[in-house]
Amino acid sequence: MLVVKQVVLKMKKSPKVIVSGGGTGGHIFPAVAIANSIKLKYPDAEILFVGAKGKMEMEKVPKAGYSIEGLWISGIQRKLTLANLLYNMSIFSLFF
Repeated sequence: MLVVKQVVLKMKKSPKVIVSGGGTGGHIFPAVAIANSIKLKYPDAEILFVGAKGKMEMEKVPKAGYSIEGLWISGIQRKLTLANLLYNMSIFSLFF
């Protein structure tokens, strides 16, 4: 028989949380709701959003009261295109 014990840890420091969700309101607003829930439970929590530069989250997240760092990122197309191949090659080149 497997016995699982619940362990509750008391935090001595405020938690630091990174939240990512963007592109559309269907991703941004649930991410903000999660951040709000964390702040309710841990008022001293440090929450940082990351998102794509120039996208909707760069406007909506600060209006919700959170800081955000913009990254140069983009989504991957779901079909084989020259742009997709070039994108994958640029990602590969970051490592070498």
